[in-house]
Amino acid sequence: MTDEPKKDYDYLIVTGFPRSGTTLMMHVLRAAGLPWSTQGDDVSGEDHRTLEHHWEWLDAEVGRAVKVLDPQINTPPKHKKYRWIVMRRNWIEQARSVRKFTNAIGLGKSVSRLTDKQLADSFERDWPKLSAVVDDRGPSIIVHFEDAILRPLVVCRRVADFIGQGEVMTMANVIVNRSTRCLDDLMEYGMMVKRT
Repeated sequence: MTDEPKKDYDYLIVTGFPRSGTTLMMHVLRAAGLPWSTQGDDVSGEDHRTLEHHWEWLDAEVGRAVKVLDPQINTPPKHKKYRWIVMRRNWIEQARSVRKFTNAIGLGKSVSRLTDKQLADSFERDWPKLSAVVDDRGPSIIVHFEDAILRPLVVCRRVADFIGQGEVMTMANVIVNRSTRCLDDLMEYGMMVKRT
């Protein structure tokens, strides 16, 4: 993956595996003044049209951040001008977060047969596939979730330089000072409750 200086792009894709910090990055981008896709969920920024495996709607999203989980499965079309921010997290902590999240939303059975190590191994096994899709479709940076939490100013400066906009302190202020380990609660749930 590359860390090239900013070039023109039509779409900024935030990607990674589930529970890697993509929602956090969407909030950082919103603070940078970059709008989310028009159908993006107000809490996570996720646009469920990315799961439909057809992308005609993408042309209406020029200039916006679009969250695409698992791009090796939900692959955006070639021949568009993308920039990618790829979120990566410690595989074991991510596996714990996936388990916590799926249990909270009633889908825990889908991962209950797997240990945290097996889930983590699946992320590691799929990483080259994810990377290949990103490498084939435009400039990218990798942002480690742990770095975003522990060094928000450094990460936000790098992101602002990469996307060509944003006030670093404003961007960094949306990152909650917390442990990098999987928390017991769902921060997103608290955000949803505050909005209702």
